[in-house]
Amino acid sequence: MTKPKAKRQPRKKPVVALDRQARFVEEFMVDRNATQAAIRAGYSPKTAGVQGCQLLKRLNIQADVKERATEQTARLAVTADRVMQEYERLALLDPIDLFNPDGSMKPLHEIPEDARRAISGLEIRQLKDIEAPDSVLLATLHKIKLADKKGALDSLAKIMGLMRDQPATQVNVGVTVQVQQESRERVYAKLLG
Repeated sequence: MTKPKAKRQPRKKPVVALDRQARFVEEFMVDRNATQAAIRAGYSPKTAGVQGCQLLKRLNIQADVKERATEQTARLAVTADRVMQEYERLALLDPIDLFNPDGSMKPLHEIPEDARRAISGLEIRQLKDIEAPDSVLLATLHKIKLADKKGALDSLAKIMGLMRDQPATQVNVGVTVQVQQESRERVYAKLLG
């Protein structure tokens, strides 16, 4: 009498691999860079690019990333309306909101919020006479760097459907068809003639 063969049990993934996958998802949410996330999760730097790509193809990883992204969006209160509002602030900024009637720059607390949000950099320098360092203040220089207005307008226009990509150039295939038609006629003429 022969023993019945025991059914082969599916291999279980080692707990370590599952831990690394979970760590990969956590790290991926930091900067959305699969290669760097794989390295930080403990995969070899030499194969991290391939590993990261393969991990992102797995359905369980995709589900985890999607769930985390949804949680992150809810936590940050990022909505389509809020994104469009920010684009609007950048695109429609009137620089006069930054200055007093005499041309001097307003203090930051007096600049309207919409205008403040469009500022991407601010540098303030106090200028004194170079030859006499202990001299009285000559001027205060304000350098303001504003967000890219054209980029914001372009993004807003695309979202609103005002800009569309140009359609691909159409190629006239009539010439090709005509050449093929003439070639067929020559072949028929040779066969019949």
